[in-house]
Amino acid sequence: MAVISQGVILSSLGSDFDNFVTLPAAGSAGGVLVAWRHHIGFSGVHRVDSFSVSVQLHPSDDQAWWLTCVYGPQTNEDKLVFLQELRTIRDEC
Repeated sequence: MAVISQGVILSSLGSDFDNFVTLPAAGSAGGVLVAWRHHIGFSGVHRVDSFSVSVQLHPSDDQAWWLTCVYGPQTNEDKLVFLQELRTIRDEC
């Protein structure tokens, strides 16, 4: 999907999933949706890159941690960009 609205999230996942970050699909390729329930504790920090979405979660009784969801590209050139993206996320998050 090129656009994922809150209405689509609510109708697909239910009202419990009231937080989400998306990376829209490019045509029929890719796209990432990360959705979570508010009680998990979102720190407010997220990043959307070319092939991934990362969110920092911070449960009230624990320390913050990062979740990164990815989709792998098909072309060899994009695969190199994807691997560099993962290295950057590792170093910055």
